[in-house]
Amino acid sequence: MPEETRKVYTGYNHGIGYLSAVARRKGHKPRLVTFSRPDEAVLAAAKDFRADVAAITATSAQWGLGAWAAGEVSRAFPEMPVIAGGVHATVATEEVISTSGIWAACRGEGEHAFVEMLKGLEFGGWEETRGSWTRPQALPGIGPPRIARAGVRAARAGEVVRNEESPLVDITALPHPDREIYGYQALLDRNRNNVGAEFMASRGCPFSCSYCVNPAMSELTRGDWRRVRYREPGNVVDEIEQVLGRYAGVKMVGFHDDVFGLDKTWLRRFAGEYRARVKVPFWCNERAGTFDEEDATVLKEAGCFRVHLGIESADDRLRREVLGRDISSGEIEEAFAILKRRGLRTVAFNMIGIPYETEETIAKTVELNRRIRPDWVVVSIFSPFPGTRLRELAREKGWLGEGLPESYYDGAWALQQPSISRERLLYYYENFVNLVYDKGRK
Repeated sequence: MPEETRKVYTGYNHGIGYLSAVARRKGHKPRLVTFSRPDEAVLAAAKDFRADVAAITATSAQWGLGAWAAGEVSRAFPEMPVIAGGVHATVATEEVISTSGIWAACRGEGEHAFVEMLKGLEFGGWEETRGSWTRPQALPGIGPPRIARAGVRAARAGEVVRNEESPLVDITALPHPDREIYGYQALLDRNRNNVGAEFMASRGCPFSCSYCVNPAMSELTRGDWRRVRYREPGNVVDEIEQVLGRYAGVKMVGFHDDVFGLDKTWLRRFAGEYRARVKVPFWCNERAGTFDEEDATVLKEAGCFRVHLGIESADDRLRREVLGRDISSGEIEEAFAILKRRGLRTVAFNMIGIPYETEETIAKTVELNRRIRPDWVVVSIFSPFPGTRLRELAREKGWLGEGLPESYYDGAWALQQPSISRERLLYYYENFVNLVYDKGRK
């Protein structure tokens, strides 16, 4: 994970929490090691844990570090299976499965695939785990194990086995994510005043923004990812109550759902449960054009105090044709107005340096923020992440630079395109908030 001193949020990872929870339910004993640079302590931890399997997750920007860990573990413990998962393993599976030391790469949601992989590694047949690409290892006494099913050819060592995808997980049947594996109290103490205790009530997104990985997930799942799946409101509130009862100093609750409560029937059921059982304010993510005055009232009465909304760009052509966001500037202004009328605080997310960006289009985005006057303005420099349509556009145009930033808020890298210079882009990045609030320029 990124260093805590970087301008990056280093909070709770629900993916790791859920994987740990389903593994524990099957009798396994997971342990977690986090690191932000090559560190021999990773090997010491594997030895100290007497680990049987190493599972690695990393963002696309951090995959170099993940690859280092896979290589070091495989050299120190050649008979230890190394499994990779997460978004990068899903959208760049060829790269990940070709990495030295990697035995398997999980594609998509991993709760079922992970426990099935652990079962296969224990009893045989791991090569055929659905939801994973696997690569049998040429190691003494290890691989490739024989495939038991009649009529199925055993893969040669080093050959990639591209198994079919797993169906999406029934999130209503999952245990609550494991928080103790992280030392959750320390995370809360560090983030108590701006983030609080973090939860997810749904998975999936019906939208197709070109800078986001959701379209790739939709393609992987043959469109099923576009159907948002919800946990039962009572189950979500049960989890919140358990966290509030176990950990100290929780001042707020937050929901990382891509768009919170798109299903308005679900939202009203949740609001009733939350209002009756939880006395802590919460924040959530919304999208302009998906809620009205009544929905905002429901959020406010349930206990919501802050709503996060993406503006990204105020230029209609860039927003619609480049970013794939079918939202007008008028809808964005109305969304912020609705929330303010209901007494909800607002956070506006902006993105500059997108393909075809100019100083004039950035000025439009600054001006839109000046009109809506959000309580907090957040700005990031566009990054062409693997698995996104804009990554492919940047590659075709020859605009890709070297590396990726470690977070949305890292100004150390930008797209190399002719419509705006790196110098001017960094100027607007450093001064964006000051320009919006008339605080003077750096």
